[in-house]
Amino acid sequence: MDKFHTVTEAWFYYLNMALFGRESYKQDIQRGSFSGEAFRLQLPFTACTIEKPLLDFVPTVPEGVAPPNSREYVEGYFCDYVIGAKPSGANEEYTYAERIEDQLQILLDMLKDSPYTNQATIEVGRPSDITSSDPACLRTIDFKVVDKKVEITTFWRSNDLWAGFPSNLGAMGMLQQMVAEYTEREPGNMHYVSSGLHLYSYQIGSALAKLGKTELLEE
Repeated sequence: MDKFHTVTEAWFYYLNMALFGRESYKQDIQRGSFSGEAFRLQLPFTACTIEKPLLDFVPTVPEGVAPPNSREYVEGYFCDYVIGAKPSGANEEYTYAERIEDQLQILLDMLKDSPYTNQATIEVGRPSDITSSDPACLRTIDFKVVDKKVEITTFWRSNDLWAGFPSNLGAMGMLQQMVAEYTEREPGNMHYVSSGLHLYSYQIGSALAKLGKTELLEE
């Protein structure tokens, strides 16, 4: 498993892996976002541990390149789409918050009363997602108390590397912090697992600029 100090450190490493890594592969998009209009460079399996997920989740990019996120965006995303201030919109089937909210207080109380349980898991994915045109990318959020600290593990069936990865992990770090505070503990490591971390074709130019490159290596 890869280990990093911050989210930005992990982001930079996986940009390199998606663009130049041996395991990265080009995949035509057949369903979902940009279906039939673009391709993606995908990593087949990603698993990492991040020691300080809230320390740095806003990557800097060269002048002229649109930034992948901002602290204000991630804080808004956390409030609106993770802990539930915003209902789903007209073009949204759901928000993560709508699936998390009924489970969150139960999980908080469970961890406070029995901190060493293996049952503190929020199920975000649902069986009905298999027929959805927009199935949940985030499937599970699991919490464990390890060495008296609250650790979080998330599994993503698909994750946009350029903008989604730093924003999603920043928001999950905020959730981890909230759970740790409620249970009167410190946050520990974040563990991230994805079977579909990818870079869309329209993002390749920005990613190359961030890495100081001008083009992909020839196959």
